[in-house]
Amino acid sequence: MPRPRPLGATLAAVLVLAAGCSRSIAPAVEDAQLVVRVKTAIVNDRVLGPREIGVQASRGAIRLTGSVESEAEVQQAMALARSVDGVREVTSELRVQPPAPTQAVTRRYRPNRTGGATEEETWPSMVAIGASLSFSRPGDAVGTRVSGGPQLAWGPAPGFGTSIGFSWFGGDLRTADGGDSFGKLRVRPIMAGVSYTVVRDRLFISPSLVGGIAFNSFSIDETLTSDLRAVDVDNSLAARLGVGVGYRLNRRVSITGFVGRLVVRPQVTYVDPGGVFKRSVNADTTQFSVGFAYWIF
Repeated sequence: MPRPRPLGATLAAVLVLAAGCSRSIAPAVEDAQLVVRVKTAIVNDRVLGPREIGVQASRGAIRLTGSVESEAEVQQAMALARSVDGVREVTSELRVQPPAPTQAVTRRYRPNRTGGATEEETWPSMVAIGASLSFSRPGDAVGTRVSGGPQLAWGPAPGFGTSIGFSWFGGDLRTADGGDSFGKLRVRPIMAGVSYTVVRDRLFISPSLVGGIAFNSFSIDETLTSDLRAVDVDNSLAARLGVGVGYRLNRRVSITGFVGRLVVRPQVTYVDPGGVFKRSVNADTTQFSVGFAYWIF
């Protein structure tokens, strides 16, 4: 049967083991602290901070890994590591990778309804209001007039979309042979339909077809001496085929142009010594207009 070890010998063995463990743990703790201090110095550097640089330590020896953009940055990283207290030596395994050449980003106009790329500038292009000046050349029974009116536009998103048309105009209502004037005829169509838009940077072109109701009015010429006299006009259907063009001057304002053909045939009420009768008037109109639009959002 083995003899028990004296208590003193056991305590001595425990102390020797503890001392050995402390001697092996202490360098690991010091190396971890060195890694933190060197990494902090690199991250806080204005040039090296964004770089991906790894730091390893072994008994005070620092090894740098990762990539930088020049040999000068390699030397700068090593100098920063050497400046940290407790560092005995520094070795570098840093790779030099020059940055890829940057390409200039072309700033282009793209309506926000098209979901343009993030690099491109987006402008408000949902709804615009404005006004236009129109030159109208109606049929023979209505004289040529220059007039103004409001305009409402939807965003110029490429492809099919909704179109709103007004095409208001007015002129002298004349006899069938283009002679005397009975008074002033005003045609106020409000129309909606479809359009197809092509967008090229700031320029957009939109053929459209719209239809709706023309709210017509008439003011009598009290000086007319003829026995035939126009006294009233009915509302009527209206349709228009045209092409609109717009150009964005800036974020909010566009200049616009339009050419189209409006078909509208209002019923005019006439009186003469023989009684009261109605006649359809050819007020079909070729229109040219220029104007502006302000994009609300």
